[in-house]
Amino acid sequence: MNEHLLKVMIEMLALLSNIENLSNEKKIIPFSSLQQKLEDKLKTLMARKSQVQWYLTQEVSKEAMPTYIKLYDNLMESSYKIDVENNQIEIPAFDYRKVYALSGDLNKGLNFRQKLMVFVRFLEYVLIDKETKEEVTPIFMIIAEIFNLPKAYVNDIQSFLSATAEKIPQNPNLLFVDEACETKLLETDENYKTFHAHGFQEKILLLNIKEVPFLFLKFFKSGLSLNGHIISANRTYAFTPGSKITSSDGNPIYFSLLQACFYEKEEKDKVVLNTHDVEYRFKTGNIGIRSINLSEETGTMVGIMGGSGSGKSTLLNVLNGNLIPSKGEVTINGFDVHHQKKELEGVIGYVSQDDLLIEELSVFQNLFYNSKLCFDDLKDEEIADRVNEMLSTLGLSEASWKPIR
Repeated sequence: MNEHLLKVMIEMLALLSNIENLSNEKKIIPFSSLQQKLEDKLKTLMARKSQVQWYLTQEVSKEAMPTYIKLYDNLMESSYKIDVENNQIEIPAFDYRKVYALSGDLNKGLNFRQKLMVFVRFLEYVLIDKETKEEVTPIFMIIAEIFNLPKAYVNDIQSFLSATAEKIPQNPNLLFVDEACETKLLETDENYKTFHAHGFQEKILLLNIKEVPFLFLKFFKSGLSLNGHIISANRTYAFTPGSKITSSDGNPIYFSLLQACFYEKEEKDKVVLNTHDVEYRFKTGNIGIRSINLSEETGTMVGIMGGSGSGKSTLLNVLNGNLIPSKGEVTINGFDVHHQKKELEGVIGYVSQDDLLIEELSVFQNLFYNSKLCFDDLKDEEIADRVNEMLSTLGLSEASWKPIR
């Protein structure tokens, strides 16, 4: 986010802090009536300033922080007029026109993903004072309209931010993660998803909005880390592809596993790989693998680990159909991998750990001869044209006749 947009965001946060008076006229509050709530008000103001400081750590360098904090402080000071002579505080009418103007500036400079996150930041900031939830809804509907955010997304975000560990709104786009004896997605009576993760004492809540490539994440206890960095409770983070969250006991959960939970019921044609008592013996009679039983389906990533010669490559070659097991069977959606290959054509992909290139041949020749194996229905001239077109697209035309080595 550039400097101008950051200043606009700070100005909007200071404006949203002045929500005690949403009328069109200034409000006078005597010190006597204010005194009872003064302590709570100071706590809210301090919490909001802390939130602003945290937002800025995500956007600017440590050296630039004081400039934006000073701007925020100056804007906050001008929000109230303390009349000592008359023992009262004067709160100006809420400036709706400024909300439109600032939202318009942000809308012009931010992409959709950024607008969603900024909207979350604004609402999160205001909801530090839980009593303001109903009052601020009209203001945030204005911001959402200018940002072109669908009403359904706004409702999802409100559900996410208002949720507590004890009370989670019924929303199918929310996923609640907590500890249980095993890791699995539970079917619950509630209209939200629950994922029980072994070793996770921290309670985590995730929000999925399909139009952005990440999940919104917050948790309710301390001790959680995101990609190795300790994160704060009750603050919203972007949980991005490839990321992992780790519990205080060192137990990790990866983005792909949690994202898959949101699409579990939407999958119409799952690919399910099953093996039943698979065994493979080499021609010498030695056993390569034995008693392999597994079941995995669409959306999961499995790592096969073992020492040199333990049978990792043998197992993969049995699973992909290159080697026929001596015993047992491998099926995909009920079709036998080794005896029903026609039905499974195009389903299995396999990338060898070794480069399938001939070092003595040029870049063009390697692509040409590999293409001949794949496109036996094309003439040599047509294959050559396709190879040249691909090399040109990749900017490798000049290197086409250089040897691979």
